[in-house]
Formats: sequence, C-alpha cells, structure tokens
Amino acid sequence: MQSFLYKNYTFNAVVASLLTIVVFTASFFAFEPLVAHGITNNFTVKQVVTSEIAFKTAPNNVTMSPSLPGLTGGNSFGTSTVSINTNNPTGYNMTINFATTVAMQGDNGLASKIANYTPAVGGTPDYNFTVPANASRFGYAVRSVTNAADVDARFKENGAACNTGAGTTAGKCWYNVASAISAVTILNRTTATAGTGATSTIIFRVGITANPVPAVQTGGYTATATLTAITNP
Repeated sequence: MQSFLYKNYTFNAVVASLLTIVVFTASFFAFEPLVAHGITNNFTVKQVVTSEIAFKTAPNNVTMSPSLPGLTGGNSFGTSTVSINTNNPTGYNMTINFATTVAMQGDNGLASKIANYTPAVGGTPDYNFTVPANASRFGYAVRSVTNAADVDARFKENGAACNTGAGTTAGKCWYNVASAISAVTILNRTTATAGTGATSTIIFRVGITANPVPAVQTGGYTATATLTAITNP
C-alpha cells in the first residue's frame, strides 16, 4: 500500500512539474514576440518662426530735375526706389507721410512753399498731373517693379481714371493730400516676398504754371517724407 501511495505521489509530482514547464514555456512564447521585435512610439519636435519685415533697399534721397524757372514755370521729376522683404504670409502695407502739413517747404528760412497737389476728387488720384493757372503743386505717383498687384487700389487705373482697374502706367495717378502729415497707403501686398524683396518706386513731380500766386521765390525747397511698412494681420 505504501508503495502504491509513493508511486502515486511521484506520478502527481511529475505531472505537476510538467504542467509548470508547459505553463512557463507558453508564457515565454506569449511574451517573446514583444522582446524579439521591440516597441515604438511617436513624438513631435516643434519650432516657432516669427514674422519679420525689413527694408531690403532703403528709399533714396531725391533731387528733382530739371531746376524750374519761377516765373515761366514747368515740370520737374524725381524717383525714389524702395524694396521690402518679409516672410509674413499675408504680406505688408506701406504708407507715406511728410514732416509738415505743406510738404515742400523753402530751405534756410525761405518763407515760400510749393503747395500740395490737389486731386479733382478727394481721396482719388488724378489720372493726369494738372496744375491750375498761376499756381504750383507737388505730388507723387506709385509703381511696383516686382508686382503691379502690390500697388494700393487708389493708384491703379483703367487707362482713363484712377482708383479703378489694375493698371499702373508710369506717369499716371498723381496724388497728395491737403495735410501732408496724414499717412497715405501706397502699397498693400498680400503675400510674403521672395528673398530678393519686393521693389517699388515713388515718382515725385513739381509743376509750376506761369506767374504763380503766391510767388515761388528763388531758392531750394525740400519735402521730408517718411515711409512706414508694417506686416498685415
């Protein structure tokens, strides 16, 4: 009887051992693929880039040409070129204003001034530059060398009138405001510029008709302009 119990105990022990081995082996193979093939996870790396705007080419000083006789009059011209660079995806806008209400003042205490150009319709440039009899006027027009669409709508034309159409013909759409210290938008670009920048020109013009009243006295005249460019929201 004892021999039978011993043998039975031995048999049960062997069976238990075999079951333990089977369970261990099954567990190993169940988890082995995770060990053999590894695990993965994803993560991100972010960088913020801010918008910037800069003068690629600063506006140049202008000397009008030719000199004008004060009694018989005439027309003189000058151009300033400016280039803006920005990475802002909605572009930028640029304004111009002058240091004094009447932009072109006599130099060295000269009391005489050259009046601001007065468009026929307020807020809209004149297609042609027109000076009344016995008067003097100082005005400007705007063109884009890079992209005509950059020019503010008021300086665009349709071949006959300004503030309409998409043209930017040189020598058309002349403007100034009664108080030249007020900022006027001249460019409004809606996209970022290339690395070379977006280039535009401002064309200035002085017109004097015969025997102006008040007299335009002999001497030099200077208008101090400010261009301000800011990124669009």
